[in-house]
Amino acid sequence: MSHQLKTIIIGLGNPVLSDDGVGVQIVRLVQQEMASEQGYCFAEGALGGLNLMERLVGFEHAVIVDAFITGQRQPGSVIACELEELPDTLHTWSSHDTTLTVAMELGRIIGLVLPTSIRIWGIEVRNVDTFGERFSQDVETAIPGVVREVVAYLRGCETS
Repeated sequence: MSHQLKTIIIGLGNPVLSDDGVGVQIVRLVQQEMASEQGYCFAEGALGGLNLMERLVGFEHAVIVDAFITGQRQPGSVIACELEELPDTLHTWSSHDTTLTVAMELGRIIGLVLPTSIRIWGIEVRNVDTFGERFSQDVETAIPGVVREVVAYLRGCETS
């Protein structure tokens, strides 16, 4: 990894499980939008917890985009938060792993260099069990706005 890369942007999800792939799709679009800009590492993944924490080692900042199922919001709703405010999601915890928050604490205890800021965008989704590369309409509609927010955030603009 180049020392010039200070920020990692990770899209989580499985791109062939309908709405579950929305984080991956958004990060791909952000990468296209920022193709001429340097200092960013773009990545995709399907695992959370310890595996996700290991991917963050060596970066100063991180942006994570994922599909969320909170059951408290309408599909297509966007959640933007810092790691400390993270609601439970499909990819940040599993019965065979730990939460990303706990993984980050463990990583710091053992001396790993981890991001000082982690910004998360989540899109409330409906369908993560059907094979297919199409998103439900509410999720599809949310994508352009999240891409704009992430790009603005990365370029140093305030987002809400």
